[in-house]
Amino acid sequence: GDRLSQLHRQVLALINKIAPDNLQTIVNKLAMIDLDNAEELQHVIAIVFKKALEEPHYVETYADMMTALRSRYPEFPAVEEQGRPSSFTRLLLNTVQEEYESLPKSLKPTEDQLERADREELQFELAKTKKKFLSNMKLIGELFLRQLLSTKIIHAVLRELLFCEGKQGAIPEEHFVECVCTLLRGIGYTLDEGEAGRHLLTNCIGRLADLKASAGYSQRVVFIMQNLIDLRREGWKTKVYIEGAKKVADIHKAAKQLQKEGQMFEVTIAGARPSHLHELTVQRPGTQVNTKMVAVSAESPAGQKPAVAPWLANKSVEIDENRLKSTLSYFLDDHDSTALVEDFAKMNYSADQKKTAAKWLLDAGFTAAAKRAAKIAEAVVALVTGGVLDGEAVSFSLRRPLDNIDDLALDNPEARQFYFQLVDQAMDCESSRWALLPLVNNAKSEPLVQGLSAKARAAYDALS
Repeated sequence: GDRLSQLHRQVLALINKIAPDNLQTIVNKLAMIDLDNAEELQHVIAIVFKKALEEPHYVETYADMMTALRSRYPEFPAVEEQGRPSSFTRLLLNTVQEEYESLPKSLKPTEDQLERADREELQFELAKTKKKFLSNMKLIGELFLRQLLSTKIIHAVLRELLFCEGKQGAIPEEHFVECVCTLLRGIGYTLDEGEAGRHLLTNCIGRLADLKASAGYSQRVVFIMQNLIDLRREGWKTKVYIEGAKKVADIHKAAKQLQKEGQMFEVTIAGARPSHLHELTVQRPGTQVNTKMVAVSAESPAGQKPAVAPWLANKSVEIDENRLKSTLSYFLDDHDSTALVEDFAKMNYSADQKKTAAKWLLDAGFTAAAKRAAKIAEAVVALVTGGVLDGEAVSFSLRRPLDNIDDLALDNPEARQFYFQLVDQAMDCESSRWALLPLVNNAKSEPLVQGLSAKARAAYDALS
């Protein structure tokens, strides 16, 4: 209706000006648009999603925008009694699914198309469809890197495009193989970090190697396939000259660094999560969350309130992740908590850097296999107990993953167990308050509370 048309014009007027340099300004303005229901939120998401597909050069910027908006819009109550609330993430998932399912299942022209369309027009339409398909793969990949989509979604896409699910013995069309290579190149390193993702990736690489030898694809696509196979073998290290849209300051910084090193190309890790991801998931001082009250309908579960991100934070500051990763690796190997505390202390982190470090450690734990996760939990507790990592920083960094634990569990079924291990180990310390605080007065946390050990539940009840 008129309301959606007005909303459409309002959103488009803002995102038509998008660039990496003004992203935060536009996000702030989008976040303050009053939305009355889930339909309007869905409409905003669809506009941004469509624009991202139309401008693949800015796909990373649009993915950053969606990541930042996730915590800025309210959650709308379920319409049906047993339904689930309409959150930004859930509605985005619906949009991804609808857009993907609307893509053609084959790019081969039908007999009717061959008869009715002239050759030039047919080639134009085919090129447009191919471009849209590739844009979809790039955007899906960027949303996965920002933890807006799960490994389960990636698995479903790959099963259909590469393994031709439901079509025994079928060979995927050449363009679909190119789409798969585009997706895997964009997320390969991150997918390789998790046990489930690594298994999936190994199967995909094996399938591509078989197809490369037997499917009779063009030399161009064979080269793309081999390039991906080689890229994984080399640890996802790749040389790039220009990659996507960047802030002007970042371009100058990279150019100076390359000039200093006497190099023409920058060596990067293909498919790694963005280093600025933490900045997108917190609020800056002076920004506002859209706290417009959303009426809870009579059909909604009793007492359910719209969830608005409650946590405000200073802009995150960079840390040397490689050094932190090495420090953690040493502990995982030798289990020496004293050396761990000493090594961490030598980094001389500021309070804000400790928050970033805590988030990095927790991300590693929530995505790790069971045995590794248990050791990471032990490392976090040792750092807090040793006085080099603030319990407050860990508590702050736990809020978001605990609010999104269902999504994390899709990627890693051990995600909840990591938190329970963290809490149980904290119980043996002088203060375990930091591990339990994120659960207090948080309706989303009730399933986690039910999973606590008896000792941890008693401590939680005392806090509540």
